[in-house]
Amino acid sequence: MDDPLDDRLIDDHDVTNDNDDCDDDTSPLIESGLVCRGSLLYQLDTRLESLDYEIPQSIIRQTHHHRKTKKSPTRIEIERWICCFLIGLSVGITGILITVSIDILGTWKIKLLQHLFHGKNKTWAPEVTWISINFILVLFSSLLCVYLAPVAAGSGIPQIKCFLNGVKIPKVIRLRALFVKFVGIITAVVGGLAVGKEGPMVHCGAVLAGGLSQGQSISLKFTTRIFQEFRDDHEKRDFVAAGAAAGVSAAFGAPVGGVLFALEEAASFWNQALTWRIFFTSVISFITLDFGLSAFKGEPGNLTSPGLLNFGHFDDMKWFYYELPIFAFMGVIGGLLGAFFVVVNKNITMLRTKLRMSNIAKATEASLIGNLYLFPVKSILKHGLVDVIPFY
Repeated sequence: MDDPLDDRLIDDHDVTNDNDDCDDDTSPLIESGLVCRGSLLYQLDTRLESLDYEIPQSIIRQTHHHRKTKKSPTRIEIERWICCFLIGLSVGITGILITVSIDILGTWKIKLLQHLFHGKNKTWAPEVTWISINFILVLFSSLLCVYLAPVAAGSGIPQIKCFLNGVKIPKVIRLRALFVKFVGIITAVVGGLAVGKEGPMVHCGAVLAGGLSQGQSISLKFTTRIFQEFRDDHEKRDFVAAGAAAGVSAAFGAPVGGVLFALEEAASFWNQALTWRIFFTSVISFITLDFGLSAFKGEPGNLTSPGLLNFGHFDDMKWFYYELPIFAFMGVIGGLLGAFFVVVNKNITMLRTKLRMSNIAKATEASLIGNLYLFPVKSILKHGLVDVIPFY
């Protein structure tokens, strides 16, 4: 079947030739990165392939499939649930490791800064130490992204949504992307960047699901005999959706929210059986994370962790009916600030796409931004409020 996009690109080429304007690179398709400009005509980027999610429902294929596999449909279904359990368990453990690592490194950093700021010698050593730690950590995470796995930059949610909807983005479900995402989010958060663990958990969950469900690793170049029946785009897509949902469940402490995210935001291919498997994966991820964090806090079995998203702990909070207008006003202000942030972020993103910076410049830019907030909060550290405000 002919791709309508190809026809549109050819038509654009014909119009361009008629107007004798072949040197014009201002096409929205080119600027968006969807197509690249060749010597004479626009060509699709062949690295972005289409995944084969459609299963041919033919008697010939079904007969071939039954001859190829020696397992019964019941056993294959049981293995699907076992794979979902392993995905949920691995995503929960990943969330535990990320949270514990950030807590340990952040605590060490705060104690060091407290010692320097509260010391007797009034020098520039505290400020220089603070800036140096942030700069090195953010620079390290940025270098990992720009050189080792560029696909791991950002939250990873847009890339996973593309994968779940049939676009094969190169190396998005690879062990290298998982490593860079795991190490990068730890060093970036401790280094002071205003980034969260929620988006990266979705990408980490998708990578873990894509690897475990195949029973092999392309990056490590090894393969096993387990889960051989799931080595096709259709099966892998379903498990990646389960991994993404498990990441949301671990991040927000909401198994149902993970299912809704995969259903409403991420995947376009869905069925009722997949709903229950994804819910099961999300529950396992949430329980694993809860058990692990409670054990780390010295309260094993206390399943009260709200997930990786934490707004702080508040005791004896009361509110009265006459405070409702204040809350409503705060909501209006929050909505306006959110809209302002979206507009500014969009414009900055469009501007940065036109700058064409080198990899070193990108890494240095992120490192410098990580230190912008130091100046307004330096007085907070000097007055000892760092005991209650953990500025990483």
